[in-house]
Amino acid sequence: MSLCDTFPERAVFLIRQTAIAALNAAAGFLIVQFSPKSDYALYTLVFSFLAVFVNISNVGITPAMSGIGGRVWQDPAALRALLNSAFHLRSRIGVWLLLPFSAYCAWQFWQTGAGWFSVMALVGCVLIAAWAQIQAALYAIVLQLHKAVRPLQRNELAFTALKVLGI
Repeated sequence: MSLCDTFPERAVFLIRQTAIAALNAAAGFLIVQFSPKSDYALYTLVFSFLAVFVNISNVGITPAMSGIGGRVWQDPAALRALLNSAFHLRSRIGVWLLLPFSAYCAWQFWQTGAGWFSVMALVGCVLIAAWAQIQAALYAIVLQLHKAVRPLQRNELAFTALKVLGI
């Protein structure tokens, strides 16, 4: 296979990655330029808490799934069992962390001056976004094992678009 045979595929890949990076940059620019200080603080807290919850509920599940999945990715039944086990374990960990994490988020949002309705809405948004990101991360492992670049880019582009729309 020569470089010319794969050039269109590489160009499409680069265009998609550039679009994702541009949307992320636009989101950052919009937040910094047009948000009052309190809104910027809330935005920063939401995305920080999202990252924290996703990481503390992971406890090594994602790397373990990647490692084990590398051995069973060609066996659909074994890969499905691995994915189901990862979802089940991560859900159980998430349920245990739900109340203390929600209480801490609510306290931090309250400290920024947000009202009770805003605090509850923001905590709900963080939890829903964390659940979606956890699900997407586990499914992304399956796509990575199958070298499915386009669906991975589509998912990343959708996440980035949601971030921009969330502003």
